[in-house]
Amino acid sequence: RDAAVGDLGDVVIIGPGRGQRDDEVRALEPGARVREDLIGAATAVACLIAVQVKSAIKFDDSLDTFMVHGVGGTVGALLTGLLAVKELVPADYFPLSAQILEKGGNLALFGAQIKAVLITYGFVGLGTAIILWIVGATVGLRVSPEEETRGLDITAHGEEAYDPMAY
Repeated sequence: RDAAVGDLGDVVIIGPGRGQRDDEVRALEPGARVREDLIGAATAVACLIAVQVKSAIKFDDSLDTFMVHGVGGTVGALLTGLLAVKELVPADYFPLSAQILEKGGNLALFGAQIKAVLITYGFVGLGTAIILWIVGATVGLRVSPEEETRGLDITAHGEEAYDPMAY
């Protein structure tokens, strides 16, 4: 399961970040595939480590959503800044990124990516806090321990998915 999470992390970051077909990428910059594989491998490892840390600290994220999309997206965004190549950042499609890369190089783009990641975390954190506050004030964030022990199939949905005594 953990390896599958790592693989998904690779797909999460590489799919959207490519932009061109493989043959176009190789024609423009022969080292692009190596960079892509490096970003994918580093992202997969980071996601795998995040899942293991999540389990160790008993963080409640049963679908590993943050471990894949949050950690994977962050690692991928930062490594994209470090490993970007001018030929693969067209000014008509990514004008600001192309300008930063042209004037300041990869470290400047890496700095811009850090800023973008931090702004995104702030925006998402604030939005999540507002949603949690609304849900907590209306229906509550947790069920009672008794309901959880009995099972949400019956207590929340009024039906049983399986006979718990059969197992």
